Amino acid sequence: MSQYQHVPTSEVAALENEEELSLQNPLSRATINEFNRPEPHWLKRLALIGAILLLGWFSVYVGTVHIFNKPKEPEVIYATRYSDEFRYRPAASPVITEYLKDGRIRLRGATPGGVGVREEDQPQSPGAKAAREAKMIKEAEEKALEQLKESKRKAKERARKRKLREIRDRAKRAQEGL
Repeated sequence: MSQYQHVPTSEVAALENEEELSLQNPLSRATINEFNRPEPHWLKRLALIGAILLLGWFSVYVGTVHIFNKPKEPEVIYATRYSDEFRYRPAASPVITEYLKDGRIRLRGATPGGVGVREEDQPQSPGAKAAREAKMIKEAEEKALEQLKESKRKAKERARKRKLREIRDRAKRAQEGL
C-alpha cells in the first residue's frame, strides 16, 4: 500500500519545510524571543505582592466587620386579624408581614398559625404575654404554698408521733419502776 507524500512545487517551499529553527528565520526569532523574555522590573513584582496582600487584608477585614456587626433578629409584634373599621370581616389576604424600620415584623391578615403550628409558637400580644406570665407566677405561688402546707403537715405528724413515742416510753419506765 502506498502513502501519499506531499510533493513540493518549488525549491523554496521544499527548503522551508526542511529548515529547522534558526535566527535567520523571522518566525523562529519571534518564537525564541517569546521564551527568552527579560525579567519584570522589581517594582512591578513588589506592586503585585502588595496588591495581593492588600486584597487579602481587605477580605479579612470585611469578614470580621460582618461577624461583629450582626443584625439582630427581628422581633415579631402582635397584629390583629380584624381591622377597626371592619371588625367582623376577616382579612382578604393571608398573612401580611411588614418589616418595620426598627427591625420588628408586623403580621397582618389571617392568623399565621395553622395546621401543625403549636400554640406557643404563634405570636402573642403584649397583653396576652403579660397574662400568661401572671398565670405562670400564680401557679408557681400556689404550688409553693401547697408544698409549704405539705411540709408543715409532715412536720406536725412527725412531732405528734415523737410525742406519742415519748409518752409510751415514760409509761413503760413507770411500769418497770413500780
